[in-house]
Amino acid sequence: MERQDYINQINDLKGYVKQLLGMIDTLKQTLDTVSASNRRNEELVKKLSAQIEELQRLVKNLEDRDRRHNKNTFGQKTHKVKKRVEDGCANGENANGKQDRDEEREDYDGSHDSSDVDQSGPSQNEEERLDFPGNDNV
Repeated sequence: MERQDYINQINDLKGYVKQLLGMIDTLKQTLDTVSASNRRNEELVKKLSAQIEELQRLVKNLEDRDRRHNKNTFGQKTHKVKKRVEDGCANGENANGKQDRDEEREDYDGSHDSSDVDQSGPSQNEEERLDFPGNDNV
């Protein structure tokens, strides 16, 4: 009986070894398939990387061309408008919609100062230009 048990155990181990060899063959085939797929994927990644670099180069060239076109078309005006908008002063107005004090001073020419008014009355030319009912010197 011991001999038969020993033979059965050897046969079981042989069957187990065959199963393991079959599993190893399956794993080798899977590894070969995966490595072939990896090689194809690596080639695809290289091709796509080259295309991405080419497209990035084209985009950069188009951006440069667009920048030159805008500069030639619009000149420096775009920078001035942008600066005013960044400063928060569109059309020379502050956030409240009123002109800044510096601009008010620049616009004020002093023609309406009360100290500059001549008290002697209108000049001869001003009298001639006035249109009164009795004045025919128009």
